[in-house]
Amino acid sequence: MLRTTVLLMFLSMGALQAQDVIEVASAKRAASLAAEVFYLARDVGDRMSQHLIGAEVDYDPAEWDEVIRLADEAVVLNPHMHQPRSAKLFALVATERKGEDEIRDCALEILEVYADDIPALVVLVEYHRIHGNDDQVLQYKERALEVDPGLGPALDLILMGD
Repeated sequence: MLRTTVLLMFLSMGALQAQDVIEVASAKRAASLAAEVFYLARDVGDRMSQHLIGAEVDYDPAEWDEVIRLADEAVVLNPHMHQPRSAKLFALVATERKGEDEIRDCALEILEVYADDIPALVVLVEYHRIHGNDDQVLQYKERALEVDPGLGPALDLILMGD
């Protein structure tokens, strides 16, 4: 409440423009959404993992839709945020309801913001392996190994295929 009053005082004195107040509010909302998306994705992911090993848990795959919706909303508010994009990528891969191209596009968006994102690089290795793009597989594999040389065995398993 006090913060709002101070902002209004500065606005009325002309020290802040209305656009400044809107940008501050938008950044605050984006940060709040990023945290919400992170915790929701972690919670849904934990319950999904428990469900996959046969535990009796309250898990509905449709919950990933909310993760995707919130992630998209956070990215609209702040296009430079990395965390919501990662949560969305996890949700897209976890549900397998979205098309491969949407998963690829999400991974590419992440790399535009954060070039060393391991999950995005691994997703792109797998995507291009499936589609027979050997040059792209090699490119993303090398990038992933530059970021984390210990990924070699995991990437080799991915490249072995189904």
